Amino acid sequence: MALQVWTVGEDDEDLKNHRELLPLSKLQEIGVLYWHLDPKRPESEEELAKIRKDRGYNYMDHLDICPGKLANFEEKLKNFFTEHMHADEEIRYNLEGGGYFDVRDKDDKWVRIWIKEGDIIVLPAGIYHRFALDAANHVKLMKLFLGEPVWIAHNRPQEDHPVWQEYVKRLTDDNAGGLVGAPWTSSLLANGKKRDWPIQSSKLWKNNSTYVCFFLSNMADCTAAAVFGFLLTCTVFVGCNA
Repeated sequence: MALQVWTVGEDDEDLKNHRELLPLSKLQEIGVLYWHLDPKRPESEEELAKIRKDRGYNYMDHLDICPGKLANFEEKLKNFFTEHMHADEEIRYNLEGGGYFDVRDKDDKWVRIWIKEGDIIVLPAGIYHRFALDAANHVKLMKLFLGEPVWIAHNRPQEDHPVWQEYVKRLTDDNAGGLVGAPWTSSLLANGKKRDWPIQSSKLWKNNSTYVCFFLSNMADCTAAAVFGFLLTCTVFVGCNA
């Protein structure tokens, strides 16, 4: 079965009764990578080896998440489901069972990724996410790493973290021509608080008696600020020459 992706609510309300599956391009937009292998086929080992070589994954171990196999099972599940980010990629190859990775999209809404046997996903460093088991209540994951595994979860908010800032900048550069504060990033840049509207704040920066737009995410604001800045500039100029 193909990877299934859909939107869920803030409190994990899974909109199953009116679920609309999203295209995988939704994941590409936010930097999530995906492959599917068959762990039962010998040739999958060669495919996995190629992925590891191409992306430099030189360390591997396993994690069995289920009652009786994971110490402090309930506490660990709670931690996994707390919204967080990592300073490194998170690479998971699902060998058995199933689970949900929820990731934030460009509008700061949750997108649910249902991983099943054979699915490999890569979450980019800096992306906010959380994890939960599906109804099977068991998943066996292969964890892959770049270099020495150091896996520290940074719970949200982390808007001052340089890796989070670099993640947002990279997406902005790729999708909005480098305009930090474009509408789709506005909720991500809202100090860890969800917003349902674009940031529409404007600032004027004084430099040698000239006022310029410093941060604008709305064209109407930019026009108003430009006119206001021009009037202020004229006022300062006349005042200086009076």
